[in-house]
Amino acid sequence: MNWPETLRLEPSAKLALEDVVNSNPFLGNWIEGEAYANNHQAREMGRILIEAFHPEIQHARIAYLFRERMQTKGTVVHAKAKRAGAQLKHLADIDFVLEFNWTAWRGLDTVARAALVDHELTHCSRNDDEEFCTVPHDIEEFHTIVARWGLWNRDVKTFSDVLHRQLELLPA
Repeated sequence: MNWPETLRLEPSAKLALEDVVNSNPFLGNWIEGEAYANNHQAREMGRILIEAFHPEIQHARIAYLFRERMQTKGTVVHAKAKRAGAQLKHLADIDFVLEFNWTAWRGLDTVARAALVDHELTHCSRNDDEEFCTVPHDIEEFHTIVARWGLWNRDVKTFSDVLHRQLELLPA
């Protein structure tokens, strides 16, 4: 498995993530007429990743779902995290809903699936009052703006620094 060198995850957790994909059934065909399906692989990966990286949500009740396809304005969306609304929280006792694009998931390897689950879990947190909340991305920018204006603000600069450190790890 090609785990990133910078991934600070115990070898046993890496093996557990690999085992999730090998031992949990994957929905091979979408069920006609269904809007959602359970994503058992993401749920089990989430359990491992929450323990390793997201202790603040260890008691959160999270629904891990598939949608057959997800798009916004013609662009494929791989996944989406949201805080459960009051009605869902009341009826199903859920704090967060993570939706994964089933069509996109099928094309991802184990490392990419784990990274995607980790990404969505990073949106889930607690605020200063210890209430569950969602966290936006660190950076929101267009590549065309960076091409025109360069590293014009602190968020873009910080993101660029992280990318450069990652690029230095690539073999020559």
